[in-house]
Amino acid sequence: MDPVWNGHGPESLHCRELRNTVLPWFCQQKRRVARLRRAIRYASSRHFPASFQIARVVAFTLFHVALSLVGIVTGFVVTACLLGSRKLDGWTRVFLWTTTATSATGFLFLVHNLMPAHILGLISLVVLAVTFFALYRRSLAGA
Repeated sequence: MDPVWNGHGPESLHCRELRNTVLPWFCQQKRRVARLRRAIRYASSRHFPASFQIARVVAFTLFHVALSLVGIVTGFVVTACLLGSRKLDGWTRVFLWTTTATSATGFLFLVHNLMPAHILGLISLVVLAVTFFALYRRSLAGA
């Protein structure tokens, strides 16, 4: 027997086993990946008309702005009540959730680099996480 091949040459039992078991599985996975790539390519935005893409971006922007406006209005109400030493649980809940949703949806706009709005959104989400923890886990203990 040739010491170079050591029983693992192209016609050895080990290679035939691999060719009969692993190779068909690998080819099947490769075909699945190819089908998935074709489906993604077909469903990607370049197959949709430009007017549909614009309408989708406009609708998402309007949703984001509506969330932020609800957050701003409820923020004014919550601030006015806190200045009057009153606590409104429902208004506070709406304010916190809409502000969180506004910050989170800001990351879904298609931008390819980090912008100051992203940094502000991250800071806002961290502050909101601390606020949620203080309000709902600790019941504002020590406030």
